[in-house]
Amino acid sequence: MPQPPPLRPNTKKIFSLNLIKLTIGLFGLIAALLFFESFVGLDVFTMVLEQFGMELETSGLIFYIIAISSLGYVSLLTLNFIHLNSIRYEFFPDKIASHTVALFIMLDSKEVPYKNITRVSFETNGFIEGLLNTGNVVLDLSALKEKTMKIECVDNPQQVAEYIQKMINYYNTRAYARRIEDYNVGNILDKGDV
Repeated sequence: MPQPPPLRPNTKKIFSLNLIKLTIGLFGLIAALLFFESFVGLDVFTMVLEQFGMELETSGLIFYIIAISSLGYVSLLTLNFIHLNSIRYEFFPDKIASHTVALFIMLDSKEVPYKNITRVSFETNGFIEGLLNTGNVVLDLSALKEKTMKIECVDNPQQVAEYIQKMINYYNTRAYARRIEDYNVGNILDKGDV
């Protein structure tokens, strides 16, 4: 089987999905904050801050909470984008390699031989990921320190899982043929027929 190009997460789809989730979360926090302000008041928090020698007006407190939340929002999206762009999966005739690189620095590299993969499955978490046809491929492993390996955020997870299963079957067929050939050659040499 020819070696396919490296597999990478679909950055656009996953980033868009995370952008939607975080935006809903940010607007939910702002709505809860404004709801709390209108019914209870933020004076509860300003009295606590006054005990520490800090004086803030309620409108100033709302501004700082929204500003810190927005900064966290942008930071999370940036880190998520960098993380998604740093993942790469490569398929070789005898193994799968996973590489995580950030800013030209190799953060993590794993190699999993096909002979150690016991099961291949896929998962699409949630309604939106199902609509976008993205998900994870889960590899159950044996005889390794880690028991599972996830190929995260890929397009067509079912198709990728089927491809990996074909690669495993191809590897096992080749390995079995090699063992049979070695056995037959060993028998011929033992008999002295050569």
